[in-house]
Amino acid sequence: MMKQFLEIKEAHPEDIVFFRMGDFYEMFFEDAQRAAEILDITLTARDGGNDVKVPMAGVPYHAAEGYIQTLVEAGYRVAICEQMSDPAQAKGLVEREVVRIVTPGARMDAGVMESKQDNFAAALAGTTRHIGLAVADISTGYFACVEVRGQNALEEILSECARLGVIECCLGPELATPLHDPLADLGVVNFPDVASYLFDEKEARDRLKQHFEVIDLAGFGCDDKPAAVTAAGVLLEYLRETQRGAVGSLTTLRTYHLEDALLIDPVARRTLE
Repeated sequence: MMKQFLEIKEAHPEDIVFFRMGDFYEMFFEDAQRAAEILDITLTARDGGNDVKVPMAGVPYHAAEGYIQTLVEAGYRVAICEQMSDPAQAKGLVEREVVRIVTPGARMDAGVMESKQDNFAAALAGTTRHIGLAVADISTGYFACVEVRGQNALEEILSECARLGVIECCLGPELATPLHDPLADLGVVNFPDVASYLFDEKEARDRLKQHFEVIDLAGFGCDDKPAAVTAAGVLLEYLRETQRGAVGSLTTLRTYHLEDALLIDPVARRTLE
């Protein structure tokens, strides 16, 4: 069983793995140590073989959402690993697999569903003078993108991220350095490590067309906006990888334009609030 856990953990090295064992989600090794401190739960140990004691901590599965929310609010991602077969019927080891990854921008617990605030995950693609922004909230099915060009593109995108309340963001290779720290100052708590090849515009476009089952993106208003298309395609793939089926709630893509609105910078916004 510990070998099974380690194989799953190897596939999710940056996540805290909630490993289902009967009526509990158990955490092991560094996951258990981090979670025990954050959640204020008991850190114990189990026999790991060869006289090795493995740090362990657990929470009841029926009360797990509250603990998951606490970890996510602390900036961690949580990989939910479920038992895929009935332990009473299983011969040998119970099959387990990760069915969902809970991230700051992709939560669907009751607290988020009842909240009046959106829960946006985002992706930014392009260059410092040609930026595409895509945002999505899988709890409501909202999926939108915008493209900004010009010497003030960075400032305008930061203002838009502040307005939306983005809390996690996938950054393209050319935007990671100029935008990471300013976005963190705005409250973004998670910057997923997304493979650079996902930011290929053609592949991103193909992903969107396949998802929406269309031959082009003209009907969504973004066919001529390569940076916005790239950001939307990256975000769709990130949510598909982490949410395992929840992207079905994203049934359309809205394209909007910042010039249609009065822009307020983050400092002015905070002051007005």
